[in-house]
Amino acid sequence: MKDYAALNLNILDVGSLSSKTYENITQKNIASVKYIDLNPRDSGIQQEDFLLLESTETFDIICLSL
Repeated sequence: MKDYAALNLNILDVGSLSSKTYENITQKNIASVKYIDLNPRDSGIQQEDFLLLESTETFDIICLSL
């Protein structure tokens, strides 16, 4: 069986509706997730505009939940 925890993926979720979307894989330490939205309705989501995002972070996966 593959050790998925060794992947240590960095995910950006744009247009997030919930900060629990990737809860299953974050609890298993497979990935860390940054949730952003223009008008977040969840305290775990950062208010940011993807088009104006200034970040030095790199992401393995970008999910557009627009």
